Amino acid sequence: MSTTIKMTFEARLAVIRTVDDLEQQISLAKTYAKNLRAKAVKAGSLAEKLAINEQVKAAEQVLRQLRFRSFDIEDAINAGGFNGVLA
Repeated sequence: MSTTIKMTFEARLAVIRTVDDLEQQISLAKTYAKNLRAKAVKAGSLAEKLAINEQVKAAEQVLRQLRFRSFDIEDAINAGGFNGVLA
């Protein structure tokens, strides 16, 4: 099983229970986006590159959301009230 599986922001939140989990999800999201960018560069046709670039945009959006909300998530974890869902 690949560790760079396409996941939404909500799916990544659902597996976070500790600060280490948060850091791991950020790292996995970053790796997934990086791998997609490399795949787009190697794509043969323009249509394939455009399709992969749409996936890159979505992956980068998830990564931005994780980074942006990381302090909120960390605060919720440390307060003991984080159950994988942010208000």
